[in-house]
Amino acid sequence: MKTCHLTKFSLGCLLCLLTLLAGRLIHIGSCAMQARYERTVDLSAPLSSGSTFAAQTHNGSIRMR
Repeated sequence: MKTCHLTKFSLGCLLCLLTLLAGRLIHIGSCAMQARYERTVDLSAPLSSGSTFAAQTHNGSIRMR
């Protein structure tokens, strides 16, 4: 009877260990699955002194030079 309990306990520990290891190897939703897209649009417009510029986007950040 003790051997049966020891076998079940060992099998349970092995399954838990395999589950933890599989979780470390499979990165669901991690940074490795992300893509990067870059687009350059050259625009120019004259601005008078003291004026402001505003831009809106739904796709990410805007960098101005």
